[in-house]
Amino acid sequence: MSTAQLAAVSFLARYAGRTHALYAFQLREWFAWCEANGLDPLTGIQRAHVELYIRSLGDRGLRDSSVNTMMHAVRGYFRFAHIDGLITADPAVTATSAASPHPQEPRTKHDQPRTGVRLHPSRRGPFSAAVDSKCRSTICELARNAGSRSSMERSGLRSSRSRFMRHRYPPLLLVAAVLLGLLSAPTASTASTASTASTASWNSASSWPMAGHDAAGSNFNPAESTLTPGALSRLTYERGFVTAPYNPAFDCPPPPSDAVAVDGVIYYLSADYVEAHQISTGVALWRSQLWPRPGEHPATGLAVKGGRVLVSLSDCLSNSDPTGFLVAFDARTGTRLWQNADVPADTFTMSASTVAYRHSTGVCCTPGVVVIDAASGREEWRADETVTCGPLIVVAEVIPDCDLGANGRLIAKGMALSSGRIVWTRTVDSRFAFTRGDGDTHAGKDLYARDYSGRIIALNPTTGRTKWRAANETGDVLGVGAARLFVTCGNAEAPAICALSRADGRRLWETPGVTAPTAVAIAAGVVYPSPKWPPVVAETGDLLWESAYAASAYAASADNVIVARGKLIMTAGRIIDVFGLQPPSRGTVPLGHQAT
Repeated sequence: MSTAQLAAVSFLARYAGRTHALYAFQLREWFAWCEANGLDPLTGIQRAHVELYIRSLGDRGLRDSSVNTMMHAVRGYFRFAHIDGLITADPAVTATSAASPHPQEPRTKHDQPRTGVRLHPSRRGPFSAAVDSKCRSTICELARNAGSRSSMERSGLRSSRSRFMRHRYPPLLLVAAVLLGLLSAPTASTASTASTASTASWNSASSWPMAGHDAAGSNFNPAESTLTPGALSRLTYERGFVTAPYNPAFDCPPPPSDAVAVDGVIYYLSADYVEAHQISTGVALWRSQLWPRPGEHPATGLAVKGGRVLVSLSDCLSNSDPTGFLVAFDARTGTRLWQNADVPADTFTMSASTVAYRHSTGVCCTPGVVVIDAASGREEWRADETVTCGPLIVVAEVIPDCDLGANGRLIAKGMALSSGRIVWTRTVDSRFAFTRGDGDTHAGKDLYARDYSGRIIALNPTTGRTKWRAANETGDVLGVGAARLFVTCGNAEAPAICALSRADGRRLWETPGVTAPTAVAIAAGVVYPSPKWPPVVAETGDLLWESAYAASAYAASADNVIVARGKLIMTAGRIIDVFGLQPPSRGTVPLGHQAT
């Protein structure tokens, strides 16, 4: 591996999820341009080279704002390479973004189509099978749903003929949709009756309130007791939801496909809206717009705690002067509670009383961590930071983070969630990165990271001291169960998932798969890796193929899986599928069992 590639790996190790994927793509574009022009991506690069690359992005027809976005990872790459001493000067720090030679068309407001309950695959019309596996657009959904007006009405949805007309779909589908009354979900102002639906039979303790399940990102729901290994053979497909397509004319990326489930209600981001539906019936409870101008501030995160729905909105249109917001809604009605204007909340985590998030004032300036009161949005404290080393997590009321010491060395530190006071520090290598921790309900407290050699280590989150260092484990930490740590292992040709003992880091089992897992959900003794994995028994590593979810996840390439109160929810792009143990409605077929 070359020095440039090592620097890229070191830079990307600080990020996770969608940010990691975006920055990896941007660096691949930079590396490809350098290779095409006979340049080393790191060594010998001058400011003129960077500006030529910026000009080439404009020549490809990208808007100025998109060029700035494409340079985020490149600027960060050189910045950290300079900090690590790999280069003597940062060639990107003074490079200016040349104006695109292509004229920019004025942006216009595009209404986003309404969404609602997705019909069962067996009831989508005569030509659904041929397009089902690949079609994701609203037009395709309308074609599938032709002839199924009664199903939409039973879902509690109402048509929105005028809104559909404004999207100028092809005449044949337009006529069919108008005649059959196919779209939409009620807004916050029209869903007052639906919001009174009873959810008393649901246990809040078994909810899945945010991405990663908890503030530590453990991906483990310890309160779930229904979907045990023995019960999964009775798991059946119940219903699905379809989020609105994101307008490709917008410069910013679409919102993440994550969903959360709390007290029998599923919340998800849908284009420029956040929606709430009752899981047991599919009835839409409310739908609230995130920002008055669609596409200007796309959503980047979602969490539900303490009766509040929190959504982070970012800004991809300005690299030097970005803006962002945190917006809180009432979880029962969708009413807007408060809005906290700040620089982008790229990632945040939420408890019942506080919200912690990272902000940034652009690539030129200092990022930091902010903690605010969840009830009012009022700032409690903030701490500037020079560098970051991993996702924002909270373990044992401590926020682990990194900074630069007086001598320029990288320092890992722990900050008290209540005050921001630094409770411990330790000098680390530039390749050091925090990964995950255990959840608030665990008896023991562990914080996991990668050390200078890339090996997984366990730390005491309250002291920063090393508990153990795994012998040869260098994979990604996917989730933290009660007694086991689940990580990627194997290699690119033979990917696998492994379980490590939380006590000493010893490998307990290894199970091979078709693809390298990128996420897991852990509950009731079962691990749900994704994509293209069946469930796995947490204790033994045995695969559980005998379930509707196993077939569906394998066929649909699930992005994320959540488990809440006997419901298993899978997201795959714009599709959200719900599985449960009760028998499905008459005539339904699990997604993975569709005819092709």
